[in-house]
Amino acid sequence: MKRREIVLALIGALLVLYGAKQIHRLPINIRQTTLGATCHTPVTIFQVPGTKPKSAVILFHGLSANRRVMSYLGEKFALAGFRVYMLDFPGHGDSAEPFTFARAEECATEAIGTLVRRGEIDPDKTALIGHSMGGAIAIRLADQFPTAATIAISPAPLVLPHRMPSNLLIFSAQFDLPLLKGAARQISSAAQGNRTQDSDFLERRAFELKQVAYATHSSLIVDWRVRDESLEWVVRGFTSGQTKPEAPGTVSFSFSELNHARHSSAGERAQTGALIGFLGLLLMLPLAASVIAAAFRVSGAGIPASASSATTNPEDLSHPATSTSLLHWTVASFISVCVMTLAVPLHPILRILTGDYLASLLLLVAAILWAPEWKRLKSAVIFNPRALSAALVLGFATFLSLGAWLNWQLTDAWLNGPRWWRFTIMIPLLVPYFFAEEITLGPSPESRAHRARRFGFFLALRFILWLACLFALVTTRNEQILILLMAVYMAAFSIFQRLGADALRRRTGSLPAAAVFDAILAAWFLAAVFPLT
Repeated sequence: MKRREIVLALIGALLVLYGAKQIHRLPINIRQTTLGATCHTPVTIFQVPGTKPKSAVILFHGLSANRRVMSYLGEKFALAGFRVYMLDFPGHGDSAEPFTFARAEECATEAIGTLVRRGEIDPDKTALIGHSMGGAIAIRLADQFPTAATIAISPAPLVLPHRMPSNLLIFSAQFDLPLLKGAARQISSAAQGNRTQDSDFLERRAFELKQVAYATHSSLIVDWRVRDESLEWVVRGFTSGQTKPEAPGTVSFSFSELNHARHSSAGERAQTGALIGFLGLLLMLPLAASVIAAAFRVSGAGIPASASSATTNPEDLSHPATSTSLLHWTVASFISVCVMTLAVPLHPILRILTGDYLASLLLLVAAILWAPEWKRLKSAVIFNPRALSAALVLGFATFLSLGAWLNWQLTDAWLNGPRWWRFTIMIPLLVPYFFAEEITLGPSPESRAHRARRFGFFLALRFILWLACLFALVTTRNEQILILLMAVYMAAFSIFQRLGADALRRRTGSLPAAAVFDAILAAWFLAAVFPLT
């Protein structure tokens, strides 16, 4: 253990404690329940203690998201005096139901119907807010549940309902996909342009399409402009024409209270604390790798960067990081996506929207790259049981700790039952690809300049995979749109995964251990993030 690792871990521990304190300070009661007899929809309810809200806001997340990602909006509406309901669609978050787009709409309808029958909400005093797929569903529910206001944040393409939703606000991001910008313009055309006068709200025919500058599809749900303008729009929808005083003990709305809610920093503190705590956990990873390596008595010390004995060290299978390697990777990637136009090999086993496609891609690339060298590979690689045990412990400790933290405030990254068995199945299926990647990259050098070049080469390999997927999406229209929508998240995960694998490989000197660690994290990402079908 190095002094630098200890210092980083101490800083990380302090950041985790600070983040936990900020999240705990959030003055909101949080309740979990399920709605519906057939869908069993998981729901989180936000409400300020001591209030009796007469109005409600229901939040719908987008494709491959979950109800926790809507917390930033939900907290602000709760602090403004609303009761907030955040739902998980089938196959997302904690829901174990299989996902289809039609099923998601059916479950949203059932959940709202359940709330209405119980008397928990009154559609006339309820607003629907959705992002992406959730925005499209919020609009389509206008035929079944006419509400006081509807907000669609970068809605997905949809078949419009027979009637336009009451007091509809659409947000469209400057850097959104053309397909989604087109969907927003289609809705605007059907609504016949903007109408934002008080009389329009009173008649429940208000409409506005807002373009959000310097925003992306995903950033909209944590954009303060979207949050504040959504709050103001909903309050206008509820207060226009309101003349009667409210009953004692209920929550009414005024623009002074709206301004107070807008300037409250409780929600921002909680979100900031969650991000700071997550950074703290990452800073603790190097020390954790050293401690686990020491506990299993494995060390990379004394293993040369370029071993020469093919019978003792897998490192001499390493392929030089050259243009030839990039060419091989490109050919293998594009052949793989072409094969998957016929069938996705792992789809019948995994049934994860886009996740089974990505897992199949990695498996096929590995097969194409290394099938010709299988005998040489088998005879040359020595598996160190201690190093592999260290990889298993570090891999599970990493995703369990990060998943638990993310699950608290930011997003649902904890695995439910159906996701656990998919995660278990994927680990051995993904090991061949990451073994190939580790061999191609070679050992981590001592020189910082050489490490930087090696890291750049790694990014090039991952970029080739993404380009192959994009090529397949554009040319075959295979509906794997999530690969494009989640490009930033997949890139961030790839960087984190590489740093963790390098930390383990330097401490154990084991290429197989690094590959197993890679596979554990990748299996967690695919099992936790993408919808179950």
